[in-house]
Amino acid sequence: MVQDFYEFQWNLYAKHIHYLGATIHLVYCIVFVIYVNQIYLDKDFHVRLYLCWAMLICIMYPLCYDTMQMFKCGLLEYLSDPWNYIDLAHIWVGIANAFVQRFNPDILSMSNTFLMVIVALILMVKTFFFLRIF
Repeated sequence: MVQDFYEFQWNLYAKHIHYLGATIHLVYCIVFVIYVNQIYLDKDFHVRLYLCWAMLICIMYPLCYDTMQMFKCGLLEYLSDPWNYIDLAHIWVGIANAFVQRFNPDILSMSNTFLMVIVALILMVKTFFFLRIF
């Protein structure tokens, strides 16, 4: 009976939102991998602008989702959950990364590479978060 209740709640409320979030996260991961391959491995800078825009577009859904979640439950309650700090890092480091990758002329500098490593680590954590949900 309790399992039926959770299944009903999942199917009615949560499933579609989490599927959408996971799909956008997957697209962001694919764009990120393509960016690393094109810029850092192949050193083909022609697609840099488009891939930076694609990364920014993909990060907009988590930004909207977490902003709405913060307004619904309140700032103090939102910040009381440790997972939300990872979400905030994912959003703001991702936005900073897209701007740094786009506007920094020395794309292969150590600071750019370090930022990409941080983004990759956060993406792995978020991927495990989505795997845990499903």
